[in-house]
Amino acid sequence: MRSRRLLTGLLAVVLSFITGGATAQPKRKGKKSPASTPALATRAKTRGQQKVRTEEDQPATQQARLRRAKRKSARAKPEPDSYPPMKLEAVNGGERATLRLYDRRGRTVKPTVRKIWALMKCHLTGKQRPIHWRLIRSMYRISRRYPGKTIYIYSGFRARRVASLPNSNHVKGRALDLRVEGVSNKALRDFLMATFRPSGIGYYPNGPFVHFDVREKQSAFWVDTSGKGEAAEYAANPYDVLRAEREARKAKAEARTAKTARPRRPSLSRTDDAQPASRPTDPPAKKAAEEKAIKATSSKGAGDGQSESEGAKDGPDRVSNTEEEGPTAEAAPRPKDDGAAQ
Repeated sequence: MRSRRLLTGLLAVVLSFITGGATAQPKRKGKKSPASTPALATRAKTRGQQKVRTEEDQPATQQARLRRAKRKSARAKPEPDSYPPMKLEAVNGGERATLRLYDRRGRTVKPTVRKIWALMKCHLTGKQRPIHWRLIRSMYRISRRYPGKTIYIYSGFRARRVASLPNSNHVKGRALDLRVEGVSNKALRDFLMATFRPSGIGYYPNGPFVHFDVREKQSAFWVDTSGKGEAAEYAANPYDVLRAEREARKAKAEARTAKTARPRRPSLSRTDDAQPASRPTDPPAKKAAEEKAIKATSSKGAGDGQSESEGAKDGPDRVSNTEEEGPTAEAAPRPKDDGAAQ
């Protein structure tokens, strides 16, 4: 048995040499090594020596494209702020703040809400409480209506022990007395009445601010004509005040229109002054000239030595004949009007 194994091993070795040498090794899967072929070897060598291309190494068209892109990015305008901040100032406390209620994605900034609570605290006691979210959102809408203007807060939250009315909306954190920089209280009142409902709006013609509060059910409007330090004097019908204001504005506009539409006096131009007035013809002078011409012709044709006085007597008869008969008029032509006028 042992000899048989040795013989078979020798035969296998001999057969391997005869068929082509050693048995081929199995191929490896994956990337080829750089030295496997000369082309791959040279490519790997050049890749290692290749430099990073800068702007100067780019072609001319590529450089022009890059320059245009840079100029365009430099000229690009910044995107408008969709939610700009609002400016607030507490008149009694003297605090000012420019607060952003919403971020650029429209989300509420919670620290800003707490800062608004602090601005609207009770200036008599220093206490503060949460302000109603509808009132804060309404303040932001007022700021958007008058961009860049400061909202002056005269009174926000009021402590119950210092409030004149225990159930006032100031006590509940639903009201504030405000004024907008550079905006009349009438214009602010009209904007509040047209925009926010249900709400409560108080107009004080002799006061520096407008009252505004947010309500749940029914809107309210009142007019207090009292002055500073005086007892409240509410108008019986506040809408009569608005009606009277509209009529006064209408009358003022009509008066302005009538004043501008008034006709002006016609002024004499220089050309009219330079033209002399035309003189009317003088009938007596014209008649005298005709008589003189007829007298001269009659004195030449008669030849009998009549005096000028006699020719003057016959003048009127001849004039009448001349007017009636055409041939006689040809013998004595009438002088021109210019000569008669002279």
